Parts: sequence; structure tokens; C-alpha cells
Amino acid sequence: MHRSFKEYMLWSHFVLVYEIYLAFTLKNYLLALLGISTTALSILYHRTHEQYWQPYEQISAYTSSAYILYISRSSCSWYYFGIIISLTLLTAFWYRHSYMYGKNHYELCHPWLHLLPPLMTHIYQVKC
Repeated sequence: MHRSFKEYMLWSHFVLVYEIYLAFTLKNYLLALLGISTTALSILYHRTHEQYWQPYEQISAYTSSAYILYISRSSCSWYYFGIIISLTLLTAFWYRHSYMYGKNHYELCHPWLHLLPPLMTHIYQVKC
């Protein structure tokens, strides 16, 4: 049995799709490719009720975050780089927090995690 696309766990990925579109528009094709792979793998992971795809989705997500941190270090002001680092740390904290208290807590907290990395990406793409 698969999750329905009507569940917030799945449709919360919509913000990622906008950031992929923006990356293509700005000709940042590597970021767009990382975004496509992370979003697709995340949707597959959540669609199967977190049974499959996890190692691949995590590798793609970590690679995307590392790329944004690396590239923003040289292209952003210290102010925006600090915001990007803060959002990265908040994402790591929220990821751990969503797993702490069992399945119901995960279902409530994890979908909001789909909004933090796109916010970090948006700041990088628009302000740097």
C-alpha cells in the first residue's frame, strides 16, 4: 500500500519543485539535477511508507546540502552564508527531532522538514 499524494508528507515537496525550476532558470544545472534526484527519491521513499529508497535519498539530500554550503561560501556575503549555515543546522536538528518519539511524531514533524532545505536553496539562488 502506498501513501496518497493528498497526504502532507507527499505534497509538501511542492516547494522543492519550484526551487528546481528556479535552478534551471538561473542555469545552475548541477543544483537542478541534485534537486530532481533528491525530490524524486524523497517522494519514492515516503510513498512506500519509508520502507525503500532511504540510503539513496539521504545520499542525494546530503550531497545537495554540501553543494549549497560549498558554493555559497564563495558566492554569498557572510550574512547570507550565516543564514544558510543556520538553516542547515536547523534542518539537521529537525531531522533528528522528527525521529525521536515514534511514528506519530514522525508523521507530524517530518513533512515540515521538506520546507527548510528549499528555503536554504532559495536564499542561495536569490541572494548570492
